[in-house]
Amino acid sequence: MRPRLRKRAGRRKVSGVLSRISDFVHGPEGIFRLDAADAASAVRELGFALAPFCNVDGERIVDLLARREHVATTAVGGQVAIPHARTADAAETVGIVGLSARGVDFAAADGLPVQVFVALLSPIHGGRHLQAIASIARDLSDPTFRRRLLKASSPDAAYQLLAGAAAFARR
Repeated sequence: MRPRLRKRAGRRKVSGVLSRISDFVHGPEGIFRLDAADAASAVRELGFALAPFCNVDGERIVDLLARREHVATTAVGGQVAIPHARTADAAETVGIVGLSARGVDFAAADGLPVQVFVALLSPIHGGRHLQAIASIARDLSDPTFRRRLLKASSPDAAYQLLAGAAAFARR
């Protein structure tokens, strides 16, 4: 059986597949400048910023993200971190993007401070959690793209970059 194609945000998308960050970050409202100076503050800021998009209490999200960070850092290198958690309270995979001009020590293996955070909350079953993590890793793998994202003049400009990330990667 062929997957159904549906129109979303001006492009074709296979139903249920999260192919880029803009598929689970709900518009420019899901992108903000992160003010945190340390890892614990970053997790707290991300958790509370994520809460309005998933109808889960901010303290609960902070606790879930902090527990995940205690298992192992979610810093993937290249100044990127993907703090994430699963919970029965989440209806779908939802994410936000936090951009830090100065960077945050997030115990990355490469020793670089993290400047681009993409926080995710997903349901325990389904929710396309791994697809979302894969799309983040792919979209943010290019250092030139990350620099452009950090220099975006507004959340709208950053979101437009994320929405066109697949096209940028093909250049």
